[in-house]
Amino acid sequence: MAKIGRNAPCPCGSGKKYKKCCLAKEEEARRSAMEDRERRALLATKVAEEDEELFVDEEEEELEEDSEEESYDETLDEMVDDEVGDETFEDSRSVIRLRKTVSKESPPISDAEQEIVDRWWEEYKKMSGVEEIRQHLEDFLRDHPKLVPNLELHTEVLFELGGKYLREGRHADYIDLLLKMRSRFTDAYIRSFGYYDRDIIAHKITIGRKDEAANFLNFFKEYPEHDPDNLFKTIELMMANNCREMVTDLVQDVYYSVYTSPGIFGGEELLEILVAAYMAPFLRPDFTHTDLEDLAAKLKTIRILLKDELYQPDFLRQHFELILNSRTSWNIDDCKTREQVFVRYYQVSLNFMGFLHEHKEKDWLAAEFHRKLLLRYLIHAIPEGKLPRETFVFTKNKIETTIARTCKSFIFLDSTAALVSLNSIYWFAEYLETTQCITEERRAGIQQWCLELHKQVLPGLLRTEVSARAFERFPF
Repeated sequence: MAKIGRNAPCPCGSGKKYKKCCLAKEEEARRSAMEDRERRALLATKVAEEDEELFVDEEEEELEEDSEEESYDETLDEMVDDEVGDETFEDSRSVIRLRKTVSKESPPISDAEQEIVDRWWEEYKKMSGVEEIRQHLEDFLRDHPKLVPNLELHTEVLFELGGKYLREGRHADYIDLLLKMRSRFTDAYIRSFGYYDRDIIAHKITIGRKDEAANFLNFFKEYPEHDPDNLFKTIELMMANNCREMVTDLVQDVYYSVYTSPGIFGGEELLEILVAAYMAPFLRPDFTHTDLEDLAAKLKTIRILLKDELYQPDFLRQHFELILNSRTSWNIDDCKTREQVFVRYYQVSLNFMGFLHEHKEKDWLAAEFHRKLLLRYLIHAIPEGKLPRETFVFTKNKIETTIARTCKSFIFLDSTAALVSLNSIYWFAEYLETTQCITEERRAGIQQWCLELHKQVLPGLLRTEVSARAFERFPF
């Protein structure tokens, strides 16, 4: 791969220069990689040896007609109707609708004003210390407020200051700067608001002010297609932190625009969250048939056509019972293929979701997010073409490598996904003990591995992501 120039656009797509966006992170990642190279080489060898012991080859076998239970799970995984849903999607794309966009252009200014901007940049490029840069910026904000949008701060300056503040552990100073820019210089701020608002929301959640975090969702609602990556990350962050009402409010506003946008992939994830959010008020042990009918009617208000089964009370009853009814002694003895194993894992994950809500005080969307990450681990821990010898596969090496592989954002570890995955596995071990699937000793071993891995990855994440601070305590 060709070497990226320091002043070239960053390949992550942020629009900033490489040197002021991902270069510092990549250099730190390279230093860490050099230090870890021997350890990881040894780890890879251990994983390969473990795989020989933990898995067997999947036999090619023609499946008999799917059972009712298997059909149920496959349908629920694909929420959008294959036939009518796709047609609805194409129709919605062909309709001309007004979509608000953030302007990419700076306001026109005079030659004399451009000289002021250029002079500021010339001085800035000679600076390195965080206090010096901050004061240089503050002076311009005070003396030339009209020209702030022309500084193009969203390309590097705010990101550089933010990175320096995080590496020094000065999160409050960084958030203070963002709040000032958001309130006084919106035209400059809004061009990269997804990054900034996600950090503000993470900070508010971390310091126990969730109610204030809700005040910073307005740009995501106004411009849902501007930065879908940070929109999704913000939703996941809130889900993981028991913010069900905030998530429901946001997803209801943006799901249709995101799903029908021709430039965004993965919009169906918002549909899954919305369905889970609509189910939440009805998920209680004493649910009635009337509750299921009311839920089916609620799901019909979603503007994207779902699978017909999701509108059927009897189908919803199966789903609720898997979540709410206590189960014991899960196994895969009757599973002959990977697909059958994955269906069983899906059922287990739903029951685990009920455990999290009842025993760990997680609201239903937090439980849903933990469930999905746990299921992601269970599935991706199994090599292609293999079947597990035991029902659930856990070793420290397997946990580490699977999370490293499945929780990346661009080339970096996503703090929310990685740390919540560890938390999910930690609690899943307790769940397995309560359901008589593993011994107390086995549970303690798995949880100890999670504790060790959390301690290992947290310091690096704290230096690069504000959201990591929301998951410093472990288990959460």
